[in-house]
Amino acid sequence: MFVQTPFKVCKYADFDIANKFDYSNTNADELLSGLNSNGVSYMDLRDEVHRSFSVEDYHSLFFRTDHHWKPETGLWATSLIAEKLNSDYGFQIDLDLFRLDRYEVDVYSKWFLGSLGKKMTLSRVDPEDCSYILPKFPHEIDYEIPSRSIHTTGTLAVTYDPYQFSSIDYYHKTLYEGYNYSDNAVIKFHNHQITDGKRILMIKDSFANVVAPFLSLGVEDLCMVDTRVFTGSLERFIDEYQPDIVLVVANPSSYARHIDWEKGDSLFDFR
Repeated sequence: MFVQTPFKVCKYADFDIANKFDYSNTNADELLSGLNSNGVSYMDLRDEVHRSFSVEDYHSLFFRTDHHWKPETGLWATSLIAEKLNSDYGFQIDLDLFRLDRYEVDVYSKWFLGSLGKKMTLSRVDPEDCSYILPKFPHEIDYEIPSRSIHTTGTLAVTYDPYQFSSIDYYHKTLYEGYNYSDNAVIKFHNHQITDGKRILMIKDSFANVVAPFLSLGVEDLCMVDTRVFTGSLERFIDEYQPDIVLVVANPSSYARHIDWEKGDSLFDFR
């Protein structure tokens, strides 16, 4: 199932930008149309945002100085993905796991200057807050990133990169990269609290870094593959992992580049 995340440019507003300076939503619409024509299932979170939030609130779902969405928005999106998995794919995920009131939210005040803010510099833009979100309920996960030689067990805190959250450094650190250790070829989660036997394989871009850790709380096994840095055979990996479902989670800004079949660093290179 393809999961279309929203982008900082709103599909239902921002008409002074859309299709003049930014074509991300048009590209996304064309992609979803192609998926529909070929019988590939998808969910469009842009429409879910439009149903759940006002146009005036739209940009508050994203960081002001960065193009990414906030972890609170990622948690909200996770609940919708889990609901879809339950209704259409036979999962039995506890949706209460994704209520924000079941999490401790530690706000790092004015710690974050995103990629857009770095270009503007602190002379023209103020840094912003960034949240560190942990469940209040009991949980334990195995967490493995082979490329970083990380293999540990603990709470969701093990998915946060402590370096990014250790001190303020506006130009040399990026707190969004502290979520799920940013982009890695493979990340594996195993949940000790869940014994449903379900496995999810998630092919992703960076927007999924604030989705997958939360979703891992609701299933026994979840594996992320970032095809932009993964150098193996995705087809062979899927055959070996044997997932119950493959999710592709991506935002519209990821569609600007054509697939480079020689380099093998493209999001949609599924070989």
